[in-house]
Amino acid sequence: MNGSKVKDGRYDYFNYWYFAYDKFTYPLRIQPIYLGLFTNVGLVLLLYIKNCIKLKSYYFRLASLSVLILLVASRSQIFIFVLNYSLFLLIFDKSNLQKKVLTICSLVAVFAIISLINPVTRTRLIEAVTYNEAFYKDDFGGASIRIMKWNSALRRIKNSPVFGYGVGDGKNELLEQYKRDKFYLGFYNKYNAHNQYLDTVLCLGFIGLIILLLIIFYAYKYAVNSMSLFLITNIFTVGFLTESILYRQWGIMAFSFLLVMFSVFKLEKHED
Repeated sequence: MNGSKVKDGRYDYFNYWYFAYDKFTYPLRIQPIYLGLFTNVGLVLLLYIKNCIKLKSYYFRLASLSVLILLVASRSQIFIFVLNYSLFLLIFDKSNLQKKVLTICSLVAVFAIISLINPVTRTRLIEAVTYNEAFYKDDFGGASIRIMKWNSALRRIKNSPVFGYGVGDGKNELLEQYKRDKFYLGFYNKYNAHNQYLDTVLCLGFIGLIILLLIIFYAYKYAVNSMSLFLITNIFTVGFLTESILYRQWGIMAFSFLLVMFSVFKLEKHED
């Protein structure tokens, strides 16, 4: 199989793209960010069940979700996976310290092995924390490209901060700013801001942003006695920082459905 070169061109005959990121998710016709999001939802449900009953297959299911989130290779969703699981162990899990340490070590081992085997995953993770001023040389859209998008979005927001440019025109205004900033990579690829908070201000102004923040605030407020709602809200609150999740229907449906479902229908522990 003739594959794309990654880094040093190691194993050129093997196309690693089929085992990570967009080609991995292509058969499902879904973008990696959204499959990563649903994988994190699966983690929340697994942790809830684990708190309710003893699952003999718990660690196998946890390892399976860990492998899946790495192969999806959405960097923000990998971070959310680690964050939510860490918060679960620190705040909600009642296991003894030995089991917690063993679980953490096992997860670290899984993450390390997958990252070492698959150069696409490894390179994406490295680029997420590496700033390269020659942003056009990034293989997978690293931190430098994100910063270019955010700077252009902020410059455009200054011209209409209160009401924004409208849902239909916000993206066009951002593309025009890319052109003015000579960020042609963003212009020709029609990149969005890759930040839901900035995209909201672009389209709906600070009025729209306040509404979005109020939704998140009340979600956390109702999550005081709900681990599941707390972790679900984290998925969106943190994910919004680096992705315009509500840019597609997958994100809009997931955001509205999951927050309403976990707010209205509380998952409770039933005793037999």
